[in-house]
Amino acid sequence: MTGNGTTVSGMIDAIIDRIIQAEGATFTNDPNDSGHATKYGVTQQNLAEYSGHAVTVDDVRNLTLDIARAVHRELKVTRPHFSKLIPLSQKIAAEVIDTAVNAGPSRATMILQRCLNALNRNEKDYRDVVADGNCGPATINALAAFLKLRGTEGEIVLWCALNCLQGEFYISLAERRPKDENFVYGWLLNRVTIHA
Repeated sequence: MTGNGTTVSGMIDAIIDRIIQAEGATFTNDPNDSGHATKYGVTQQNLAEYSGHAVTVDDVRNLTLDIARAVHRELKVTRPHFSKLIPLSQKIAAEVIDTAVNAGPSRATMILQRCLNALNRNEKDYRDVVADGNCGPATINALAAFLKLRGTEGEIVLWCALNCLQGEFYISLAERRPKDENFVYGWLLNRVTIHA
């Protein structure tokens, strides 16, 4: 349980439901979208990884909401250990999980690690963590130390920093792959939250 009586599992459900709402229930298979066949934010590759076998475009088209939730929970929360972020800050956990859905868990973790390193005042507050994309004990401990020192204001600053780097990732992606320019506006509008 967390302080307000909500379980971590319940918080994960709420985070996933917000992500699914942002992603939408419409099946898409845009040849210019690197995710290809997608529904509820679950790509064909995600579904294959979750199920352990090859899946078809029709499998994605027919994806149910319950399976989509299970895929996100397993691949974007449980495996990358993001559930360990929730007791420290649901706001930060939600942002990291959202980035994981759209840019991958490793990239989401590296963004968090880079932000934590930049905010530790040259290791005066806590040690740097290796930006390796692994949300292990060092990353969890650094986040805990940062939040203990900086409190609610620090949580907002870190959340803004995470959004900044997520937005920078989308811009750099479009610079490297011009076909992604078709998606940048929507990514920035829907994935880089502009309201605290």
